[in-house]
Amino acid sequence: MVMSLVKTTRNVLRGYDVWYLHNGYLKRSFNGVLKFVEVAVIFL
Repeated sequence: MVMSLVKTTRNVLRGYDVWYLHNGYLKRSFNGVLKFVEVAVIFL
């Protein structure tokens, strides 16, 4: 059960990595959103 879960997670992450690399613009804007969330969390 755990192993299949790990394998599934790994496959999802690999697919996400490929998608991520092909979307440089999305990647940058996503990083911007993450940074904004981090700062917001710090100030909250």
